[in-house]
Amino acid sequence: MEKQAVINSVQGNGTYQGQYGLLYKWEVAFDNGDYGTAMTKEEQQSTWIVGKSVRYDIQAKEYNGRQYFNVKAVQDKPAGGGGKSYAKDPETEKRITRMSVLKAATDLVIAEKLSMAELLVYSEVFEKWVYGEAVKMPNEDLPWQ
Repeated sequence: MEKQAVINSVQGNGTYQGQYGLLYKWEVAFDNGDYGTAMTKEEQQSTWIVGKSVRYDIQAKEYNGRQYFNVKAVQDKPAGGGGKSYAKDPETEKRITRMSVLKAATDLVIAEKLSMAELLVYSEVFEKWVYGEAVKMPNEDLPWQ
């Protein structure tokens, strides 16, 4: 169940070696009366800070007839659904495109469809094509056309 509250206390409670490596356990108490165990990968964590208001999920668990609670911070989801979404600057986009078309032209040189002398010429042709420009192939009688 997702909730939001201010953290009243945080106490380290050892470590746990799990399938994802070493985790640090924290006993966290909130101003609304909730409490539970939280896990972090870092010993010097910055999620569970006294006085900080946090959104968290709390789950009741039972082990050997004893009930305990796990708490986990709720992260804001990126806009637009799943996955990270961020815009690259135009220069980065251009460099990525240039590397891609150079790789394609290099593959043609390796396959002996182009000569080394034609490598950059065809890379530029491919780049123009990617950006939607009209292109004329420099050598109309290539064997792979």
